[in-house]
Amino acid sequence: RLHFHDCFVESCDASLLLDSTRRVLSEKETDRSFGMRNFRYLEDIKEALERECPGVVSCADILVLSARDGIVSLGGPFIPLKTGRRDGRRSRAEILEQHLPDHNESLTVVLERFGSIGINTPGLVAFPGGH
Repeated sequence: RLHFHDCFVESCDASLLLDSTRRVLSEKETDRSFGMRNFRYLEDIKEALERECPGVVSCADILVLSARDGIVSLGGPFIPLKTGRRDGRRSRAEILEQHLPDHNESLTVVLERFGSIGINTPGLVAFPGGH
């Protein structure tokens, strides 16, 4: 879910992990990210990697690799991934708020929102199992 929310805002750059500032609400603190958790685990992974190889592994790579490895640990397929993503420096909460349906939206709105980014009904039906 973290990886989906991060990539949903046109980035896949770990901008989801950025904290809010006085002037900018972060993606992880928007209403659309309600129920998101486990950010601390990603921070722990990043801290451990920084101790071993500082400045080498991006948060964006940690996010995508941890999503893939979570799928593998639950019996899903191993998908080879390229690394080398760069971390974002700008949160895109406004895009998340504009395009991601709220938890209490009607089915019609949900289908329209996901359809606008190319996700059809069968694809949308697959999402709840991952949440």
